[in-house]
Amino acid sequence: MPAVTQDYLGPAYATAGEAFSAVLEVSADTALTVQTLTVAVRDSAGNNQDFHGAHNVVITQAGYTLTTAAKSFNAGTYTIFGAYQEGGIWYNLPSAIMVIGSP
Repeated sequence: MPAVTQDYLGPAYATAGEAFSAVLEVSADTALTVQTLTVAVRDSAGNNQDFHGAHNVVITQAGYTLTTAAKSFNAGTYTIFGAYQEGGIWYNLPSAIMVIGSP
């Protein structure tokens, strides 16, 4: 199976109550079509707060950039990570912290 690399994931900071998009840049060592590509989000209690992803995405060596639909979050610290579904199996990419500050 081709190796998928997360080249960029953001944002690292946003303001509570203000809608924003997440950006995920990925590349693969050989072209790969994935069923779903998304930015997954977990709050401090582990609850799913994912952004909506894209379907039937072709990831190539040149890369693919996913910019999600905008959504807002409550103030707090969240764990975000890129994730993709291929062959019915979900694969998580490296995680990062996203801080949502008070307005």
